[in-house]
Amino acid sequence: MRTERMARMPDVHAKLSPSSSHRWLNCTKSFDLIESAKVPEQTAGLAAEEGTLAHAVLENLMKQALGKVSAAEFKAERKRLAEATEKLLGYSAISEMEKFASGQVEFILDLLRDDPNALVMIEQRVFVTEQCFGTADAIVISGTTLYVIDYKYGAGIPVNAVENPQLLLYGAGALRFWELVHDIQQVELHIFQPRLHSHSEFRLSADELRSWVDTKVLPAIDEINSSTGSFCPSDKICQWCPAKAVCSARANAMWGFLLQEGVLTDD
Repeated sequence: MRTERMARMPDVHAKLSPSSSHRWLNCTKSFDLIESAKVPEQTAGLAAEEGTLAHAVLENLMKQALGKVSAAEFKAERKRLAEATEKLLGYSAISEMEKFASGQVEFILDLLRDDPNALVMIEQRVFVTEQCFGTADAIVISGTTLYVIDYKYGAGIPVNAVENPQLLLYGAGALRFWELVHDIQQVELHIFQPRLHSHSEFRLSADELRSWVDTKVLPAIDEINSSTGSFCPSDKICQWCPAKAVCSARANAMWGFLLQEGVLTDD
């Protein structure tokens, strides 16, 4: 087994974050609106803070499983996280968070059992371009396959790995770097969402992923940078857009829908 982990980089947010890619890949004009309207960044709510702690619990378990921390270091971090969950939630959620994280830990360990020489990277920063980068929960390279593994702690909205743009971008960033030293032919995307009892996956070839970047991602980035994009309002695309309340394209689309449904009239 080989493990790699880049030194923690400053907490810098990408302009083109993979986590918001469903919006900016499709609604390339949204950036102009967000900037012109001076819309502030959305603050993290309770669910986001809980998710951050759950990811830290997962990372601590993975480090222990991979032998990257001593028993004392693991226990000290576990104690810190237990106190943090109690402060946030009113009770210590460390045991249930560890239980939920165990499925992803076991999946990665199974990959290592099948291939002891697999390369495992935890909390890995990957770059598609200088503007588009993010941190993948786990990346594993085994033989000619690149695995991108993402953890979703939310129990509300199901998230599926099939053609998931966030994971595709993580995979593209990892492929861009690691194909220089590995013969990567296949890419597998995996999302674990344990509180919804979900593990979804999606497979594609490395060539298909490169083609997606060339035909979808890079043209969208060019449109954003040149302010030549277009609006593409829809329920899913607009859902987490910080400018949706002031977006005339969204308002017009909603008006048109209400007219079509007969809820409103032109009178």
